[in-house]
Amino acid sequence: MKQWVILALLVAGLVTTGCLRTLTTITVHADGRAHIVDTMLFAPRFFSMVESFSKLGQDSVDDKGPSLPWSDESIREEGRKFGGGVNLESWNPIEVGTMRGYVATYLASNINWVQLNKDRAKNATGASNSSTDGTAGEEDDDSDDKIVTFTYIDSALTIHNPLPGKDSKKSEKDKPQSKQELLAMLDAMSGFMRGMRMSLRVKVDQPIASTTATYRTDNTLTLMYVDFDKLIDQWEANPSLLMEFDKVKEGDLKSAQKMMAKYPREAITMELKEDVVVKFK
Repeated sequence: MKQWVILALLVAGLVTTGCLRTLTTITVHADGRAHIVDTMLFAPRFFSMVESFSKLGQDSVDDKGPSLPWSDESIREEGRKFGGGVNLESWNPIEVGTMRGYVATYLASNINWVQLNKDRAKNATGASNSSTDGTAGEEDDDSDDKIVTFTYIDSALTIHNPLPGKDSKKSEKDKPQSKQELLAMLDAMSGFMRGMRMSLRVKVDQPIASTTATYRTDNTLTLMYVDFDKLIDQWEANPSLLMEFDKVKEGDLKSAQKMMAKYPREAITMELKEDVVVKFK
């Protein structure tokens, strides 16, 4: 079996087994450059999948176990997805509890060229869309409603934070139609989403005069943070929250803000402003 097929199966497994934590912080410097610190962590069950898939088609088992699904080149390639002028500075393997992965630091020569995909979990390994033999895999989902971009000019930074439009691709027939269906969905989700965590934050290394950001801690702005363990805990304690969550229509920001207010920030934080402006002193 070709390696790209194995990697495609692994990425599908990531989404359906809750193996992933993706934590991204971009620090914007006064000279217009930026550093991106990208952390990817995978649960033990992910590596079990790696081992299982690596044995497919083999007559014998390699006692050394499967190779890791990332390398220096694949991590460099991941950096290229952040836009032009982004280059890898360093990366190191890390372990957090039982999870293993890596933390990579990239230097962006111009923040105005940087783009961040909110839906990076689907391409988490950094190798899912290309193979060692040059065979293309699945295409990236780079639709405009998921790409965060930046404009830095005249001592002001604008973070363009596109929100899903009213033309939702999710059909009404695909949504649960009753409380019983929602509870069944919750039971299924809790099995594969626990352990997942995602964050997207922007830091600035100069004093802030003012900002329109909703979520700010000192010089750090949070665009997105989701702890699926805490989120599911909220739903299991109060299933009606899940019903309200599913009823929020795409593009209805007032309803979304009302719904978000019912959750603790440590469970879910989502910037719902389309343009976040930061002015510097």
